[in-house]
Amino acid sequence: MKECVLQDKECFKSNLKLEIIYDIVKCYREGKISEKKMKIMLKKLG
Repeated sequence: MKECVLQDKECFKSNLKLEIIYDIVKCYREGKISEKKMKIMLKKLG
């Protein structure tokens, strides 16, 4: 994945979204959140 400049807001947002998705899935795998909660959170992200 190429580095983004902060001025490129769309690119920055998509990278941030990927990090959030990764964190949600990581929490699910560690058993911190349920599968149902994970799906709801991922749906909210779109």
